[in-house]
Amino acid sequence: MHRLNDFINDLNVAPSHYRVSLLRRDDDEFHRQQGYIRDIYQHCYQATITQCMPLLLSLQERNFASQAVLGLRSAADQPLFLEQYLDTSIESAIAAAATMPVLREQIIEIGNLAAQRRIGSQRLFMIMTAALATAGFNWMTFTATPQVIKLVARLGFTPLDLGVADPSRLADKGRSWGSYFATAPRLQAGSLSEAMTALIANPQVAAQLLAERSNIERLATELERYRLNVSRGR
Repeated sequence: MHRLNDFINDLNVAPSHYRVSLLRRDDDEFHRQQGYIRDIYQHCYQATITQCMPLLLSLQERNFASQAVLGLRSAADQPLFLEQYLDTSIESAIAAAATMPVLREQIIEIGNLAAQRRIGSQRLFMIMTAALATAGFNWMTFTATPQVIKLVARLGFTPLDLGVADPSRLADKGRSWGSYFATAPRLQAGSLSEAMTALIANPQVAAQLLAERSNIERLATELERYRLNVSRGR
C-alpha cells in the first residue's frame, strides 16, 4: 500500500459505495454467499458445487445486493484444491516457473469466483489483490477459465502459467463440474507485488483502488491475522 499512498494527495477520489466482507464458515452471511456461488456455477456450467473455500470475499452494493464473490485458502492452512492437478506441490511448481525460491506460507489460492457482471468480478479482484499484498502474501494461484484470463489481462497483469487443469485428476473426473472443463481452464500463479505494480501503473485502476482504500486496509488487517494464524498452526 505504500505506493498507493503516493497518490492520495494528488487525486481527489470519492469513497467507494461498495461493501466488502471477509466471511468465515461460522458467519451466517457465508452460507448466503455460498448459495450465490452455487447458483452462478449452476447457471453458467450446470455445475454442482458441493464445497467452497474456507474464506469468502464478497462485494455488495449498500443495499446488500451481491455483485461478486470469491474464495480464499492459504497454502499453509491445508492442501489447495488446484494441487490435485499438479504432479508436485504448489510451492515447487511456482518456484520452477518463477526460477526463485517460494515458501508455501507465502501462497494463497483464489477460487469460486462468481459474478453476474464483469464489472463486479474485476473490482473485487482489484480489491483482493491489494489487500493480499498488504497482508503479506507473496503469491496468488488460481484455476482460470478464458474469461478469468481476460479479466486479469485487462488489469495489465500477466501471471505464470502452470499447465492445464485436467478433470481426470479429480475424484469424480470432473462430472460435478458440468461444462466447466470444456472451457479448458489453466493453472495460473502470480506475484502479488508484480500485480500491484501493474494495477498502480493504470491511472483509472489506481483511482478505483484509492476509492476502496478503507475496504482494502480493513481486509488487509483481517487477512494478515489469518496468514499469521495459519502459519502458526492455529
